[in-house]
Amino acid sequence: MRKPNFLKAVLILLLLCSGSMMTCVVVENLSPPKSFVPSDLAGTWQADYDQYDIPDGLSMGRVHGVETITLRTDGTYQQVFSGVYTGPWNKWWLEDGWILHLRGARLFIMGIKAAEYFAQGEAEAHWEDCLGREIELDGTELILCAKPDPNAPGGIILEHLPVGDPDSPEIVEFHRIAAPVPTTTSVP
Repeated sequence: MRKPNFLKAVLILLLLCSGSMMTCVVVENLSPPKSFVPSDLAGTWQADYDQYDIPDGLSMGRVHGVETITLRTDGTYQQVFSGVYTGPWNKWWLEDGWILHLRGARLFIMGIKAAEYFAQGEAEAHWEDCLGREIELDGTELILCAKPDPNAPGGIILEHLPVGDPDSPEIVEFHRIAAPVPTTTSVP
């Protein structure tokens, strides 16, 4: 009988614009889920940050708002955050069949102002990705983990990398709220 293969996901956020260090999180996960194909993830996904206790990276409050990501089968996506940001159609792709890369996405999990600092290249985040590899996000990409969930619409959820208290990390989940949309916009 094989023992489960555990990966450690460690999140260390360094906000260079403020010089402060956010909380380090260690979470144990089972080995990677089954691989997905792009059409499995196509549709509109939403995460409600009001359901989580996530500290805002640049204020004394919490992150509030709803993030919506629409993924199309042609490898393009659009990100919207609570009416304050609507991004252009950008490229997305899967790595290892379950790590979702969103080129040009904002990092709203740290708050609106912090997301803007990242987008302007004034901050960076260091943590481990879905496979436990050290990565650096500089505001040019967002990474989410696609995971099977028999209770979710379509049987899949998208998870943000863990944030918050190391003893009780918050893992923001995106749930599919709509089926795929037709492709009508070209992306450079």
